[in-house]
Amino acid sequence: MGSFAERNAARIKEEERQQEEALKRAILAEEVVVDREAVKRKLAPVLWIGFRDILVRKCKEINEILGKQHYRTDDSVFSKLRITELNPTRILRLEFNSDTCLIHYDSGSCAGDYLIEVEEKSGTPILLNKEKDKAASPLPLNLELTAEALLEDCLAKAASDLR
Repeated sequence: MGSFAERNAARIKEEERQQEEALKRAILAEEVVVDREAVKRKLAPVLWIGFRDILVRKCKEINEILGKQHYRTDDSVFSKLRITELNPTRILRLEFNSDTCLIHYDSGSCAGDYLIEVEEKSGTPILLNKEKDKAASPLPLNLELTAEALLEDCLAKAASDLR
């Protein structure tokens, strides 16, 4: 056989090797995504419970300082939290969807979604503002500050809806 046949056989072998490596990389990348989704689905309820508990605690703290019930919370259903401000009457509803790893919040014109993700480096669950993070590189939200903003901003917007 001449050098033409040897060159082409070598080229074909190299192409096959590269295709095999690309396939292995694709399978590995798919496994990583599946593993990450599994971790996210496992950790999302933990983050939801923590976030829900922060909201309930903040309402209790305000009630204690006021010496009366200003906020009423209902967390009797695992996936839902309802916060009612009694005077004036305003309602903030939150619902956790374990399938999509989303927390939906709604208080009249103040509505949106928080996405629960898993931080790649640490593997910890993080909360992202779904709407604001579409175009930008998402940054984790601070759970305490996010809870406070929901109580202040969303319920204030609910009050303006009543006017």
